[in-house]
Amino acid sequence: MQLNRLCDYLKTRPWHWWLAILVTLVAGFLRFYRIPETVMFLGDQGRDALLVARMFREYNPVFIGPVTSVGNMYLGPFYYYFMLPFLWLSYPSPLGPAYAVAFFSTITIFLTYLLGKKIFSPITGLLASFFLAFSAEAIDISRFSWNPNLAPLFSLLMIYFSWKAFKKPRNWIVVALLFGMIIQLHYLALLTGATVGLLWLYYLIVEFKKKTKINKKEFLQNNLKICAISLFVFLLTLVPQILFDLKHKGLISNAFLKIFSQEQIFTDKKAGSLYETITRFGQNFSSRANHILVRVPLGRLMANHEAILLLSVFLLLFFNLYWTRSKKQYRMFLANLIVLIFLLIGILGTAVYQHDLYNHYIAYLYPVTAFVYALALGRLLKINKRLFTPVVVLFIVWFFISNAQRWPLKPNYLYQRTQHTAEQIYNYLADGERYDIVLLSETNDLYGQSYRWFLSTTDRPPIVKEKQQSPETLVIIDEEKKVEDVTALDIYEIVVFPEKNIDLTLNNQDLPNIYFLRSAQ
Repeated sequence: MQLNRLCDYLKTRPWHWWLAILVTLVAGFLRFYRIPETVMFLGDQGRDALLVARMFREYNPVFIGPVTSVGNMYLGPFYYYFMLPFLWLSYPSPLGPAYAVAFFSTITIFLTYLLGKKIFSPITGLLASFFLAFSAEAIDISRFSWNPNLAPLFSLLMIYFSWKAFKKPRNWIVVALLFGMIIQLHYLALLTGATVGLLWLYYLIVEFKKKTKINKKEFLQNNLKICAISLFVFLLTLVPQILFDLKHKGLISNAFLKIFSQEQIFTDKKAGSLYETITRFGQNFSSRANHILVRVPLGRLMANHEAILLLSVFLLLFFNLYWTRSKKQYRMFLANLIVLIFLLIGILGTAVYQHDLYNHYIAYLYPVTAFVYALALGRLLKINKRLFTPVVVLFIVWFFISNAQRWPLKPNYLYQRTQHTAEQIYNYLADGERYDIVLLSETNDLYGQSYRWFLSTTDRPPIVKEKQQSPETLVIIDEEKKVEDVTALDIYEIVVFPEKNIDLTLNNQDLPNIYFLRSAQ
């Protein structure tokens, strides 16, 4: 009976639904393809895996997440708890969370179609899912475990529930929950808070004007309750960080305040006249718009091509907004407005950001740019289908080819090399030998967290620094192979180690060189 219902359901599915399924399946293949041979497993991944493994091996819960690269501020622990069941299932392999990220990234593709179809149109949803599915950058962040890599899913849901909130205000509570979770993935996702705040104010103004004098008081009371509940839900997501902050005398709150003062992350560091400041901001805005709308989804183009493309996209977006408003298509107008505000706040926020902007910082904008291009192409087709269909097809083909050349599918065997190096170290250690690790690498992962992971899953784990254990052996892993005498390096662990004579050297051609410094027994 259930099988018959399923068959009947599938028979009624339209052509764009089947195309979306095909796009999702291909996207899934690209995300799961040869993960062990291509996965990024460096210091951050090793650090996270070690911490999460301690949670289920030693029943040691955590209240904070990863430390930020700028500002020395801790994110929330949400991503660690996301990793927990998947790492537990794959242990001692650390690849469980990587497969989980790939799975949720694939789900995000089909959700983009479903939600895009609901708030825009089937074609818009299908095109957006296509752009997100085959984007080289979106594929890249979906093939390894890292806290920013889930951001596209949560920003997509924020777009959808913000749209729903204009009809059912209770959905602002869901938006608040999603905001509390996304800012635990990367601190630049704080910009989504400004976006949601603007949308909420717009909602209050528009809906308040519609009410009669009698209903206005009730409207304000109801929304005040929703606002209070939303704030409570948001603060609830921050409880672990708040408890940690109270216990450690304001460590997180002080770091957060420092971001906006001493670090000058969102402050123009160059003094000058008002004209010079405005000019620099205009240049930054143009550069960030290029980064978000052109270089991430399409790769680097010629400067004049980038300018023409950006201008065309913005003109089509604003025309789309004007057209839906003039035609009194309120729900469609809202959907366009939400995407546009997400985009503009993202560009404005990064334009005043005073540090380098890496692609994973703006991962939360990937679904936004996918919708932007889908809406722009859809508007072209509505202007003149016969004239612009070849243009749309050519753009889709160009997008696919330009991204396919950058897909991160070439094996690097980083995971295997790290594992084999750890096995070498294990073979030259005695049972019960207390040892520490120092890594010489361009990644600046001094403590060799990825190597520590593999060794920590054996019966000869390295010392745990947090437990104040002292080593009798120091293992130096030299990936760089640039220094003749590693014992002369000005690294604390090497400087304080009592014996500077190398007891054993393993010179490898394809793997790092390994040096064993052992104290006198």
